[in-house]
Amino acid sequence: MRVLRPRPLPASRNKINTARRCLSTVDEVVREGDAVILRRVKKPPYITKPLTKGGVIGTHFGDFKHDDIIGKNYRDTVATSKQKYARIHRPTLGEYTTLTPRLVTPVYPADCNLIVSLLDIHVEPPSSSSAEETPPLEILEAGTGHGALTLHLARAVNAANPTPPPTSDTEACEEWRRKRQAVIHTLDVVPDHSKHAKKVVEGFRNGMYAGAVDFHVGDLGKFIDTECQRRGVNGRIFHHILLDLPGVHEYIVKAAQALRADGTLIVFCPSITQIAQCVEVIRKLKLRLSYDQVVELGAGYGAGKQWDVRLVPAKKKTTPALNSRRGQESVAMAKNVRQSTTEPSPSGIFGFLRRLFGGAAAPSPAVSVKSEEEEVYYTVCRPSVGHKVVGGGFVGVWRAKRDWEKSDDEDE
Repeated sequence: MRVLRPRPLPASRNKINTARRCLSTVDEVVREGDAVILRRVKKPPYITKPLTKGGVIGTHFGDFKHDDIIGKNYRDTVATSKQKYARIHRPTLGEYTTLTPRLVTPVYPADCNLIVSLLDIHVEPPSSSSAEETPPLEILEAGTGHGALTLHLARAVNAANPTPPPTSDTEACEEWRRKRQAVIHTLDVVPDHSKHAKKVVEGFRNGMYAGAVDFHVGDLGKFIDTECQRRGVNGRIFHHILLDLPGVHEYIVKAAQALRADGTLIVFCPSITQIAQCVEVIRKLKLRLSYDQVVELGAGYGAGKQWDVRLVPAKKKTTPALNSRRGQESVAMAKNVRQSTTEPSPSGIFGFLRRLFGGAAAPSPAVSVKSEEEEVYYTVCRPSVGHKVVGGGFVGVWRAKRDWEKSDDEDE
């Protein structure tokens, strides 16, 4: 049985990929340039580099010759120089991104699949009129890292791009790139990380998805400003933006500027308090982002677990009357709590929030002070009812509003 495989794409600007258009799931022959997994009984799997003529794989149980693997069918066995046998397997996308050598921790396959599904990407095959009528789908990923999420995004949009020309001519390659209908822009501030991720993307099945990805190095804010200047616009460039950065709340403003109307902003963080910081920034600066959902990632629930992360105003009945003696004492006590630097911090999520917002994010429920300059808001961070609390990362999702839409505060 043969199934259709996504069309091949060039591995770089000057090299057109010549990978096969069809992929057989049975009795497929290993060819030069393929990366394979070697499995032994009760031993961890070993993934090879792309196979080359005359190459040798050195392992603790003997050496494998590339020539002995090339030409065999998948699931055949191959012997080492020590007569130890291993079975040849074709790596899946998840196995490839997990087993390849890494410089940073990758986003694991289950989390990649969930994040891509939150974007709800649906691409159409290219046509003669599509390139002229509609602009290309452009997705910005800030924080390339290992390149695992990059590969999953590229696979999701790959079908929208036309078939590359059967030549490695530079002009033909550049012309093909200009006609792409889906592009993943991935950015990392560390050059070595970007270089390694590019190698990872190009190494998967002869670089079949590499042509859909453009790699960039630099700061997110400078990159967005450069793109806006190059295109002659003030913003609203990308259909979707994904942020996987330390101090991610500092980049929310730039991301909101570069996001198209109805586009999706996804923030991937290891801590729920970082999501709370993003919520606070969006509310204070009144950014044109509408809160959608927060999902906790982790083992045990493939679709993620939803969290409720929002800012709620203090109830009026909890605000002490300033003209009463008890109210004045409560205000003085609240000020002393904020100014105190020797008081031990509470533990748990409320302790994190209190230290994060300088004591104002999670105040004592008995004392809530509403200043004349700014209304007091509390940060609510809690899992949905009926779910177990399990550790893992968190994904925050926002949608870009249109100009005429009201803010979330006005909707309430």
